[in-house]
Amino acid sequence: MNLSILLAAVAAHLPGTQPLAAEADFSALMVAGADRFLLRETLAAAARRETFWKRDTTSKEAYSASVAANRERLRGILGVVDERAPFSSLEFVADTASPSLIAENENASVHRVRWPVLEGMHGEGLLIQPKGEVLARVVYLPDADTTPEQLLGFKDGALDPALMNAGAQILIPVLVSRDADFSGSERLGIRINAPHREWIYRQSFILGRHVIGYEIQKVLALVDWFGKQEGGRPVCVAGLGEGGLLALYAGAVDERVGSVYVWGHFAPREGLWQEPVYRNVFGLLREFGDAELATLIAPRHLAVQHAGFPEVKGPPEAGKGVRAVAAPGFIETPPLGSARAEMARALELTNGLAQEWGRVFERKSSAAEIIGHLFPETAARAMLARMAAA
Repeated sequence: MNLSILLAAVAAHLPGTQPLAAEADFSALMVAGADRFLLRETLAAAARRETFWKRDTTSKEAYSASVAANRERLRGILGVVDERAPFSSLEFVADTASPSLIAENENASVHRVRWPVLEGMHGEGLLIQPKGEVLARVVYLPDADTTPEQLLGFKDGALDPALMNAGAQILIPVLVSRDADFSGSERLGIRINAPHREWIYRQSFILGRHVIGYEIQKVLALVDWFGKQEGGRPVCVAGLGEGGLLALYAGAVDERVGSVYVWGHFAPREGLWQEPVYRNVFGLLREFGDAELATLIAPRHLAVQHAGFPEVKGPPEAGKGVRAVAAPGFIETPPLGSARAEMARALELTNGLAQEWGRVFERKSSAAEIIGHLFPETAARAMLARMAAA
């Protein structure tokens, strides 16, 4: 076929067709179509979620066995798969100029500590050690933009009396922050505005790991240590904001956690795509929403307090010499009704297992109500009595 015949064939129209008129931005239409498809599939995934679950609520033992595969899959997508480093004691962080002891009152002392987690990775934070009998053991996770010292009350000049006087041994770990001060490479002369959490996320997800998973490992290393202490005591993992997210996940993946307190994080998760990318977990919504995560905690007690949500409007601004490459994403306070609806869904999914293992508390709810829900009656009464006597 010569060139003229070929061109004539190309120019000819097939019956019932006409050339595509470039009257629209086809790239924009493609992106909009992909957006509609993904939003539709996100909602469809929630509707199909129950096909992954075979809950047996005839007994606690049967229930635990029936969700074991779901729990294992959750550990996998979070990257909580590496063997943790064994240790028998926490390490005090001190030198000749700065002792580990940074505060104390008549009921407790506060020390700076660190502990091994994985090879080449340590956790660090504050230890609140009661001077009397230890009534409970707690990991209390701050929000990502809150230091352990701020959570304890150093910023305001008065230590939190509930933390200092309740008789609980409390560990407050440092979390990876949302700042961007160390995001980049000094050797390559590159700085970017990605939050530290995103900086770790970007490098770890391709290896099957996650910043969330690494911080859960910090928590579970402490749960390992709690298990080696004399006199079994109730173990609670609590968290505020990003720490609340971690507490929810930690309680879901490890049954040694006796109760979970989530403050400032619990709602339907179908809008996850709008949140910061460091909260993205591949395959999560196919099998897990917050209600499903809660059912992995059941029948252990879960307290959700609808208060203290972090307000994140986007990544840090890119200053001079900083590349603006961070992913968009925001965190805002969801309606109280959405948290209640999600908890109601969790309770319905575990109908017949236990009465009111999960509760949503409002901002105004008292410490006595929450402590009473989280801990066994004897421990809760003793903790409240110590707080009242202080």
